[in-house]
Amino acid sequence: MCVSGLSLTNFNKLLAKSSEINDLCTPIKNLLGINYFNYIRLNKDNSRLSLTNYPKYIEDFYIKKSYAKKYINTVEKSCIKEIDIYQDYFQWKEVADVSASFAEAEQHYNITNGITLIKRFPNFVELYYFGIPKNTIKNSDVLKSNIDLLDRFILYFKDKGNKTITYAEENPITVKNITNCIPLHDMSLNACASILSHMNQFRFIYQQGEKKIFLTARETMLLIYLIMQFSMREIAEKLRCSHQTIENCLNGIKSQLSCYTRHSLIEKLNNLKIIDISIKNKEEINFFQCNFITSTSKEYLLNTAIENIHLDGIRKNIYLTKQEAICAFYLCHGYSAKNIANNTNRTFKTIEAHIYNLKKKLSITTKSSLTSFFIHHKILPMIALAYPELSDVFQPK
Repeated sequence: MCVSGLSLTNFNKLLAKSSEINDLCTPIKNLLGINYFNYIRLNKDNSRLSLTNYPKYIEDFYIKKSYAKKYINTVEKSCIKEIDIYQDYFQWKEVADVSASFAEAEQHYNITNGITLIKRFPNFVELYYFGIPKNTIKNSDVLKSNIDLLDRFILYFKDKGNKTITYAEENPITVKNITNCIPLHDMSLNACASILSHMNQFRFIYQQGEKKIFLTARETMLLIYLIMQFSMREIAEKLRCSHQTIENCLNGIKSQLSCYTRHSLIEKLNNLKIIDISIKNKEEINFFQCNFITSTSKEYLLNTAIENIHLDGIRKNIYLTKQEAICAFYLCHGYSAKNIANNTNRTFKTIEAHIYNLKKKLSITTKSSLTSFFIHHKILPMIALAYPELSDVFQPK
Protein backbone atom coordinates (compact mmCIF):
# COMPACT_ATOMS: atom_id res chain seq x y z
CA MET A 1 0.00 0.00 0.00
CA CYS A 2 1.35 3.44 -0.89
CA VAL A 3 -0.04 6.90 -0.17
CA SER A 4 1.56 9.87 -1.94
CA GLY A 5 4.94 8.16 -2.04
CA LEU A 6 4.68 6.61 1.43
CA SER A 7 4.88 2.82 1.48
CA LEU A 8 2.70 1.58 4.34
CA THR A 9 3.93 -2.01 4.31
CA ASN A 10 5.22 -1.72 7.87
CA PHE A 11 3.20 1.27 8.98
CA ASN A 12 0.59 -0.66 10.97
CA LYS A 13 3.28 -2.79 12.59
CA LEU A 14 4.86 0.30 14.11
CA LEU A 15 1.53 1.82 15.15
CA ALA A 16 0.78 -1.45 16.97
CA LYS A 17 3.68 -0.68 19.32
CA SER A 18 1.90 2.42 20.68
CA SER A 19 0.89 0.75 23.97
CA GLU A 20 4.53 -0.12 24.69
CA ILE A 21 5.59 3.44 23.90
CA ASN A 22 2.80 4.80 26.09
CA ASP A 23 4.07 2.75 29.04
CA LEU A 24 7.57 4.14 28.51
CA CYS A 25 6.13 7.67 28.56
CA THR A 26 4.68 7.29 32.07
CA PRO A 27 7.45 9.32 33.81
CA ILE A 28 7.12 12.41 31.58
CA LYS A 29 3.35 12.06 31.53
CA ASN A 30 3.22 12.24 35.32
CA LEU A 31 5.86 14.93 35.76
CA LEU A 32 5.17 17.29 32.84
CA GLY A 33 1.70 16.29 31.68
CA ILE A 34 2.98 15.24 28.25
CA ASN A 35 0.25 13.43 26.31
CA TYR A 36 2.00 13.14 22.94
CA PHE A 37 5.37 11.61 22.12
CA ASN A 38 6.65 10.61 18.71
CA TYR A 39 10.09 9.28 17.83
CA ILE A 40 10.98 9.68 14.16
CA ARG A 41 14.21 8.63 12.51
CA LEU A 42 14.82 9.97 8.99
CA ASN A 43 17.36 7.71 7.30
CA LYS A 44 19.76 8.49 4.51
CA ASP A 45 17.94 6.11 2.15
CA ASN A 46 14.65 8.04 2.74
CA SER A 47 13.20 5.28 4.90
CA ARG A 48 12.00 6.21 8.37
CA LEU A 49 11.06 4.84 11.76
CA SER A 50 8.07 6.20 13.63
CA LEU A 51 7.13 5.13 17.16
CA THR A 52 4.41 6.99 19.05
CA ASN A 53 2.06 6.78 22.00
CA TYR A 54 -0.65 8.57 19.96
CA PRO A 55 -1.36 6.35 16.91
CA LYS A 56 -4.59 8.13 15.92
CA TYR A 57 -2.86 11.43 15.19
CA ILE A 58 0.05 9.78 13.36
CA GLU A 59 -2.27 7.63 11.27
CA ASP A 60 -4.29 10.66 10.23
CA PHE A 61 -1.14 12.68 9.59
CA TYR A 62 0.30 10.15 7.16
CA ILE A 63 -2.85 8.72 5.61
CA LYS A 64 -6.01 10.79 5.92
CA LYS A 65 -5.03 14.41 6.22
CA SER A 66 -1.61 15.98 6.40
CA TYR A 67 0.33 13.59 4.22
CA ALA A 68 -2.41 13.49 1.58
CA LYS A 69 -2.21 17.28 1.49
CA LYS A 70 1.54 17.01 0.98
CA TYR A 71 2.31 18.52 4.36
CA ILE A 72 4.95 15.87 4.85
CA ASN A 73 7.48 17.51 2.53
CA THR A 74 6.86 20.87 4.16
CA VAL A 75 7.07 19.47 7.68
CA GLU A 76 10.29 17.56 7.15
CA LYS A 77 12.06 20.19 5.07
CA SER A 78 11.05 22.83 7.57
CA CYS A 79 12.29 20.64 10.40
CA ILE A 80 15.63 20.28 8.67
CA LYS A 81 15.71 24.05 8.15
CA GLU A 82 15.01 24.56 11.83
CA ILE A 83 17.79 22.11 12.61
CA ASP A 84 20.22 24.45 10.89
CA ILE A 85 18.89 27.39 12.89
CA TYR A 86 18.36 25.90 16.34
CA GLN A 87 20.81 22.99 16.27
CA ASP A 88 19.29 21.02 19.16
CA TYR A 89 15.54 21.77 19.25
CA PHE A 90 12.68 23.90 17.96
CA GLN A 91 9.30 24.85 19.40
CA TRP A 92 6.35 24.14 17.15
CA LYS A 93 4.99 27.67 17.46
CA GLU A 94 8.24 28.94 15.91
CA VAL A 95 7.84 26.92 12.70
CA ALA A 96 5.65 29.16 10.58
CA ASP A 97 5.82 27.00 7.44
CA VAL A 98 3.92 24.13 9.08
CA SER A 99 1.57 26.11 11.30
CA ALA A 100 -1.42 24.48 9.59
CA SER A 101 -0.29 20.99 10.56
CA PHE A 102 0.43 21.88 14.19
CA ALA A 103 -2.78 23.93 14.42
CA GLU A 104 -4.61 20.81 13.28
CA ALA A 105 -2.93 18.83 16.06
CA GLU A 106 -4.19 21.36 18.61
CA GLN A 107 -7.70 21.59 17.21
CA HIS A 108 -8.47 17.92 16.63
CA TYR A 109 -6.09 15.99 18.87
CA ASN A 110 -5.63 18.12 21.99
CA ILE A 111 -1.88 18.50 21.41
CA THR A 112 -0.24 21.89 21.83
CA ASN A 113 2.79 23.80 23.16
CA GLY A 114 5.02 21.21 21.52
CA ILE A 115 8.76 20.98 21.18
CA THR A 116 10.98 18.79 19.00
CA LEU A 117 14.46 17.72 20.10
CA ILE A 118 16.93 16.93 17.33
CA LYS A 119 19.72 14.37 17.41
CA ARG A 120 22.02 14.15 14.39
CA PHE A 121 24.00 11.09 13.36
CA PRO A 122 26.21 10.43 10.32
CA ASN A 123 23.52 8.42 8.48
CA PHE A 124 20.25 9.64 9.97
CA VAL A 125 18.47 12.36 11.90
CA GLU A 126 16.33 11.66 14.97
CA LEU A 127 13.37 13.87 15.88
CA TYR A 128 11.69 13.58 19.29
CA TYR A 129 8.28 15.27 19.39
CA PHE A 130 6.72 16.15 22.76
CA GLY A 131 3.30 17.78 23.19
CA ILE A 132 0.95 18.61 26.08
CA PRO A 133 -2.86 18.98 26.21
CA LYS A 134 -4.60 22.31 25.69
CA ASN A 135 -5.47 24.38 28.75
CA THR A 136 -3.59 22.15 31.19
CA ILE A 137 -0.40 24.17 31.58
CA LYS A 138 -0.48 27.94 31.32
CA ASN A 139 3.24 28.27 30.67
CA SER A 140 3.69 27.53 26.97
CA ASP A 141 7.47 27.22 27.47
CA VAL A 142 7.25 24.51 30.13
CA LEU A 143 8.87 21.94 27.82
CA LYS A 144 11.60 24.33 26.71
CA SER A 145 12.50 24.99 30.34
CA ASN A 146 12.80 21.24 30.95
CA ILE A 147 15.00 20.22 28.02
CA ASP A 148 17.52 18.56 30.36
CA LEU A 149 14.70 16.41 31.68
CA LEU A 150 13.60 15.52 28.15
CA ASP A 151 17.19 14.60 27.28
CA ARG A 152 17.21 12.23 30.24
CA PHE A 153 13.96 10.73 29.02
CA ILE A 154 15.49 10.14 25.58
CA LEU A 155 18.28 8.12 27.20
CA TYR A 156 15.66 6.22 29.17
CA PHE A 157 13.53 5.65 26.06
CA LYS A 158 16.42 4.31 24.02
CA ASP A 159 17.58 2.16 26.90
CA LYS A 160 14.31 0.58 28.01
CA GLY A 161 12.79 0.68 24.53
CA ASN A 162 15.80 -0.90 22.84
CA LYS A 163 13.90 -3.99 21.65
CA THR A 164 11.06 -1.91 20.25
CA ILE A 165 13.48 0.39 18.42
CA THR A 166 15.30 -2.65 17.02
CA TYR A 167 11.95 -4.00 15.80
CA ALA A 168 11.26 -0.66 14.11
CA GLU A 169 14.70 -0.76 12.46
CA GLU A 170 13.81 -4.16 11.02
CA ASN A 171 10.46 -2.83 9.76
CA PRO A 172 11.13 0.67 8.40
CA ILE A 173 8.57 2.75 6.55
CA THR A 174 9.68 3.30 2.95
CA VAL A 175 9.26 6.77 1.51
CA LYS A 176 9.39 7.52 -2.20
CA ASN A 177 9.58 10.82 -4.08
CA ILE A 178 11.06 12.70 -1.13
CA THR A 179 14.68 13.38 -1.94
CA ASN A 180 17.41 15.53 -0.52
CA CYS A 181 15.39 16.30 2.60
CA ILE A 182 18.13 15.36 5.02
CA PRO A 183 21.56 16.97 4.83
CA LEU A 184 23.85 14.26 6.16
CA HIS A 185 27.22 15.94 5.82
CA ASP A 186 29.01 18.05 8.42
CA MET A 187 26.63 16.99 11.18
CA SER A 188 27.58 17.00 14.84
CA LEU A 189 26.38 14.13 17.00
CA ASN A 190 24.49 14.63 20.25
CA ALA A 191 24.11 11.07 21.37
CA CYS A 192 24.98 7.51 20.42
CA ALA A 193 22.17 5.10 19.60
CA SER A 194 23.98 1.85 20.42
CA ILE A 195 22.46 1.36 23.88
CA LEU A 196 21.85 -2.08 25.33
CA SER A 197 19.45 -2.52 28.21
CA HIS A 198 21.32 -4.85 30.57
CA MET A 199 23.72 -2.11 31.83
CA ASN A 200 21.22 0.61 32.63
CA GLN A 201 21.74 1.50 36.28
CA PHE A 202 23.61 4.75 35.70
CA ARG A 203 23.52 7.79 33.45
CA PHE A 204 26.61 9.99 33.26
CA ILE A 205 26.65 13.70 32.57
CA TYR A 206 29.94 15.38 31.71
CA GLN A 207 30.91 19.01 31.51
CA GLN A 208 32.91 20.33 28.57
CA GLY A 209 33.18 24.08 28.84
CA GLU A 210 29.61 25.35 28.90
CA LYS A 211 28.28 22.24 27.17
CA LYS A 212 26.79 19.26 28.96
CA ILE A 213 27.42 15.85 27.44
CA PHE A 214 25.02 13.00 28.17
CA LEU A 215 26.36 9.44 27.93
CA THR A 216 24.79 6.16 28.93
CA ALA A 217 26.54 3.72 31.24
CA ARG A 218 27.39 1.49 28.29
CA GLU A 219 28.93 4.35 26.33
CA THR A 220 30.91 5.39 29.39
CA MET A 221 32.16 1.86 30.03
CA LEU A 222 33.22 1.59 26.38
CA LEU A 223 35.35 4.71 26.81
CA ILE A 224 36.81 3.53 30.10
CA TYR A 225 37.85 0.23 28.53
CA LEU A 226 39.33 2.18 25.63
CA ILE A 227 41.36 4.27 28.06
CA MET A 228 42.48 1.08 29.79
CA GLN A 229 44.05 -0.13 26.52
CA PHE A 230 41.45 -2.79 25.75
CA SER A 231 41.29 -3.70 22.07
CA MET A 232 38.02 -3.33 20.18
CA ARG A 233 37.64 -7.11 20.24
CA GLU A 234 38.16 -7.19 24.02
CA ILE A 235 35.67 -4.34 24.53
CA ALA A 236 33.07 -6.16 22.43
CA GLU A 237 33.54 -9.26 24.58
CA LYS A 238 33.31 -7.30 27.83
CA LEU A 239 30.13 -5.48 26.77
CA ARG A 240 28.65 -8.57 25.11
CA CYS A 241 27.94 -7.04 21.75
CA SER A 242 29.36 -7.17 18.24
CA HIS A 243 32.56 -5.53 17.10
CA GLN A 244 30.54 -3.47 14.60
CA THR A 245 28.26 -2.16 17.36
CA ILE A 246 31.30 -1.00 19.31
CA GLU A 247 32.78 0.66 16.22
CA ASN A 248 29.51 2.49 15.48
CA CYS A 249 29.14 3.60 19.09
CA LEU A 250 32.73 4.85 19.25
CA ASN A 251 32.39 6.75 15.97
CA GLY A 252 29.27 8.39 17.32
CA ILE A 253 31.01 9.51 20.51
CA LYS A 254 33.95 10.84 18.48
CA SER A 255 31.54 12.95 16.44
CA GLN A 256 29.81 14.21 19.57
CA LEU A 257 33.11 15.30 21.09
CA SER A 258 34.49 16.56 17.75
CA CYS A 259 37.40 14.12 17.94
CA TYR A 260 38.45 12.21 14.86
CA THR A 261 41.54 10.36 16.06
CA ARG A 262 41.95 7.97 18.95
CA HIS A 263 44.53 10.18 20.63
CA SER A 264 42.44 13.38 20.43
CA LEU A 265 39.53 11.42 21.91
CA ILE A 266 41.70 10.09 24.75
CA GLU A 267 43.02 13.57 25.56
CA LYS A 268 39.53 15.03 25.66
CA LEU A 269 38.22 12.18 27.81
CA ASN A 270 40.98 12.73 30.35
CA ASN A 271 39.88 16.35 30.66
CA LEU A 272 36.15 15.69 30.99
CA LYS A 273 34.63 16.20 34.39
CA ILE A 274 31.88 13.94 35.71
CA ILE A 275 29.30 16.31 37.18
CA ASP A 276 26.41 13.93 37.72
CA ILE A 277 25.77 10.22 38.15
CA SER A 278 22.03 9.59 38.27
CA ILE A 279 20.99 6.47 40.15
CA LYS A 280 17.72 5.00 38.94
CA ASN A 281 15.11 4.02 41.51
CA LYS A 282 13.53 0.57 41.27
CA GLU A 283 10.13 2.01 40.38
CA GLU A 284 10.11 2.99 36.70
CA ILE A 285 7.52 5.67 37.40
CA ASN A 286 10.06 7.42 39.64
CA PHE A 287 12.83 7.27 37.07
CA PHE A 288 13.57 10.97 37.22
CA GLN A 289 13.44 11.23 41.00
CA CYS A 290 17.16 10.59 41.26
CA ASN A 291 19.91 10.85 43.81
CA PHE A 292 22.94 12.77 42.60
CA ILE A 293 26.60 12.12 43.22
CA THR A 294 29.13 14.79 42.33
CA SER A 295 32.57 13.52 41.41
CA THR A 296 35.68 15.02 39.87
CA SER A 297 37.44 11.71 39.26
CA LYS A 298 36.81 8.52 37.37
CA GLU A 299 37.53 6.29 40.37
CA TYR A 300 34.03 4.81 40.42
CA LEU A 301 34.13 4.04 36.72
CA LEU A 302 37.57 2.49 36.85
CA ASN A 303 36.65 0.31 39.81
CA THR A 304 33.57 -0.83 37.91
CA ALA A 305 35.58 -1.52 34.77
CA ILE A 306 38.11 -3.81 36.48
CA GLU A 307 35.40 -5.80 38.23
CA ASN A 308 35.56 -9.47 37.26
CA ILE A 309 38.85 -9.02 35.40
CA HIS A 310 41.28 -11.76 36.37
CA LEU A 311 44.54 -10.36 37.70
CA ASP A 312 47.68 -12.21 38.64
CA GLY A 313 48.57 -12.02 42.33
CA ILE A 314 50.76 -9.08 43.18
CA ARG A 315 54.40 -9.90 43.70
CA LYS A 316 56.39 -8.59 46.60
CA ASN A 317 59.39 -6.33 46.15
CA ILE A 318 58.62 -5.17 42.62
CA TYR A 319 60.57 -2.04 41.82
CA LEU A 320 59.75 0.34 38.99
CA THR A 321 62.11 2.91 37.58
CA LYS A 322 60.84 6.48 37.27
CA GLN A 323 60.44 6.14 33.51
CA GLU A 324 58.58 2.83 33.88
CA ALA A 325 56.23 4.38 36.43
CA ILE A 326 55.55 7.42 34.23
CA CYS A 327 55.03 5.14 31.24
CA ALA A 328 52.51 3.07 33.25
CA PHE A 329 50.69 6.25 34.30
CA TYR A 330 50.28 7.36 30.69
CA LEU A 331 49.21 3.87 29.64
CA CYS A 332 46.47 3.87 32.27
CA HIS A 333 45.18 7.12 30.80
CA GLY A 334 44.83 5.63 27.33
CA TYR A 335 48.00 6.88 25.66
CA SER A 336 49.64 4.78 22.95
CA ALA A 337 53.39 4.12 22.96
CA LYS A 338 53.84 6.71 20.20
CA ASN A 339 51.97 9.40 22.14
CA ILE A 340 53.81 8.57 25.36
CA ALA A 341 57.08 9.01 23.47
CA ASN A 342 55.95 12.42 22.18
CA ASN A 343 54.86 13.58 25.65
CA THR A 344 57.98 12.38 27.49
CA ASN A 345 60.59 13.26 24.85
CA ARG A 346 61.62 9.62 24.52
CA THR A 347 61.90 7.45 21.44
CA PHE A 348 59.18 5.03 20.48
CA LYS A 349 61.56 2.08 20.96
CA THR A 350 62.42 3.28 24.47
CA ILE A 351 58.75 3.41 25.45
CA GLU A 352 58.13 -0.01 23.92
CA ALA A 353 61.03 -1.33 26.02
CA HIS A 354 59.51 0.18 29.19
CA ILE A 355 56.17 -1.47 28.42
CA TYR A 356 57.91 -4.80 27.79
CA ASN A 357 59.77 -4.52 31.11
CA LEU A 358 56.55 -3.70 32.98
CA LYS A 359 54.83 -6.76 31.55
CA LYS A 360 57.82 -8.95 32.35
CA LYS A 361 58.14 -7.72 35.95
CA LEU A 362 54.44 -8.29 36.62
CA SER A 363 54.11 -11.50 34.58
CA ILE A 364 51.41 -9.87 32.43
CA THR A 365 50.95 -10.39 28.71
CA THR A 366 48.49 -7.70 27.52
CA LYS A 367 48.24 -3.93 27.90
CA SER A 368 44.67 -4.20 29.19
CA SER A 369 45.78 -6.55 31.98
CA LEU A 370 48.67 -4.20 32.75
CA THR A 371 46.43 -1.16 33.19
CA SER A 372 43.92 -3.24 35.15
CA PHE A 373 46.69 -4.32 37.50
CA PHE A 374 47.82 -0.77 38.26
CA ILE A 375 44.27 0.44 38.81
CA HIS A 376 43.18 -2.57 40.86
CA HIS A 377 46.11 -2.23 43.25
CA LYS A 378 45.71 1.57 43.50
CA ILE A 379 49.23 2.20 42.25
CA LEU A 380 48.35 5.27 40.16
CA PRO A 381 47.85 7.58 43.18
CA MET A 382 51.28 6.54 44.46
CA ILE A 383 52.86 7.36 41.11
CA ALA A 384 51.04 10.72 41.00
CA LEU A 385 52.26 11.50 44.52
CA ALA A 386 55.83 10.61 43.63
CA TYR A 387 55.77 12.62 40.39
CA PRO A 388 53.43 15.64 40.87
CA GLU A 389 54.04 16.91 37.33
CA LEU A 390 51.77 14.13 36.06
CA SER A 391 48.74 15.53 37.88
CA ASP A 392 48.81 18.67 35.75
CA VAL A 393 48.63 16.63 32.56
CA PHE A 394 45.48 14.74 33.55
CA GLN A 395 43.62 17.27 35.67
CA PRO A 396 39.88 17.35 34.74
CA LYS A 397 38.87 20.76 33.42
